[in-house]
Amino acid sequence: MTVFATEFPARADIDKAKFVASIVAWVRGIKASNVLDSAEAKEFYDDEVWLEAENGETLSIKSYEHNGVNAYGARLEIPDSFGRTWRTECVYSHFKTEAFFRVRGQCVATAPEAEVLQPRKPYYITQIVEDDLAASDGIFAVLGAPHFLAGDDISKASSIFSGTATDLPPAKSLTMK
Repeated sequence: MTVFATEFPARADIDKAKFVASIVAWVRGIKASNVLDSAEAKEFYDDEVWLEAENGETLSIKSYEHNGVNAYGARLEIPDSFGRTWRTECVYSHFKTEAFFRVRGQCVATAPEAEVLQPRKPYYITQIVEDDLAASDGIFAVLGAPHFLAGDDISKASSIFSGTATDLPPAKSLTMK
């Protein structure tokens, strides 16, 4: 199994409906996905939805809301013809004034001969940024493009890499020209 994972601040005003809408839009945009249109097995509860298509693709969406703590999560698993399952997990957590997105992609071997590949950044991350659901990450804005450093930014980057920074950038966000 190989993994790609990242975490970054989110807007604190995202509710369950907005999270689910963003997941549905993301899944609809995946050409290899058909679970929303042809799910054969379905389970619907107040805090969970689970769908499974004939080809083994699954989508699970769960939520937890209690005493000002909100957590919404989704897991999409798409099997391919090479003996692998591509799994993406997306979680939105809101505790008091802090909110975060955590996104993890995995390539899991489901057959002994399967070649496990490194997952790329899930498009859901790009969608979060484009839909303005991400928040500022301290001294760095969460962007869909690299941060190019110049002038005083070099000292900020130096403090991040040396471990003396008080604010950290989103993962994979610093690029030197």
